[in-house]
Amino acid sequence: MIPHMELVEVINGAKNLGRTGWSQRGVPAALAETVSQHSFEAAILAHFISSKLASKGVTVNPDRAATIALFHDLAESLVGDLPRWSSDRVADKENMEREAFKEIGYGVEIFDEYAEGITLEAKVAKLADMLSTVIQSLRYESMGFKVSSIRASYWGKVQEMLKTHPFNSVKAEVDEILKPYKLNLE
Repeated sequence: MIPHMELVEVINGAKNLGRTGWSQRGVPAALAETVSQHSFEAAILAHFISSKLASKGVTVNPDRAATIALFHDLAESLVGDLPRWSSDRVADKENMEREAFKEIGYGVEIFDEYAEGITLEAKVAKLADMLSTVIQSLRYESMGFKVSSIRASYWGKVQEMLKTHPFNSVKAEVDEILKPYKLNLE
């Protein structure tokens, strides 16, 4: 188990680990979004979305949703950011990530909540995770990088979630978040 004094090393790992999917599509290391940048954005989005849900009468804890989103990829500091091709072929990626959290010595219950996706806060964190990826793909596309396959995959999942209750009540807010990119997501 990593002593808590070494937690800073785990955090440093996330701060310096570029997300693999972007580099595989030609985004240079100097421009690569890191795991921590992604998790930070997902956490802010999770808090925003759950706050909007709460304002519409949905029982949800924005702080918990943000915390789950903030932690959801921390295990990647140990296991790496596996691209979709690899993660689809790993026998038990979820268990490997859980073991990484156990090795870190902190956050396994947060990861379990995210992985199980039973609570509304975990579902909000998942939506925010995917929405963050869509937003980053739009940023990269505006720079000329060909990352539309990532955008299309995640955008389809975001759209499916936005059709379900209670997320259908925040579709307008999600559209507003995406408005600055002025790209056709259909």
